[in-house]
Amino acid sequence: MKKKLKIVSGDKVVDEILAIKDDDIDDLEGYLEQHQVANQKYYVLSISIAEIRKDDEDLDSFLKADLSSVPLLKEGLPPIVLGHIERGGPMFDAAVYGWERIAGAVKSGHTHILSYVPITGTAFTLDLKKRIKKGEIVPQYNTDKKDKKANKKTR
Repeated sequence: MKKKLKIVSGDKVVDEILAIKDDDIDDLEGYLEQHQVANQKYYVLSISIAEIRKDDEDLDSFLKADLSSVPLLKEGLPPIVLGHIERGGPMFDAAVYGWERIAGAVKSGHTHILSYVPITGTAFTLDLKKRIKKGEIVPQYNTDKKDKKANKKTR
């Protein structure tokens, strides 16, 4: 039986984020709506932090700053959210949500971080099968009947 990549609805991603509120974004619901997080479907993938920060000067600067006040990455938090965004210039692929968790992962010595990655529209999923085979990306697969039903509904 062929394993299927885990797919999560954007509504579930938003619900998880709003349940933990682990960021300092004032209008979190508005921010997530602005970035259309609920309108997408996501793979759950472990992505290289270097890849996430390479085209994002703001995130890279944030991660080069003093991280002494940033807590280490905690177990059990939902994945960060990646997407195609705009910050006063052209659109680019970046971390939409979860900078503090990325900083905690860096401080903890991690090289990869679990991420919600839109199934279309970003460079993060280009050549996905090849990148998984090479070990550059580590996917999560459906593990139970509930996950398999969710995947069928999100197609």
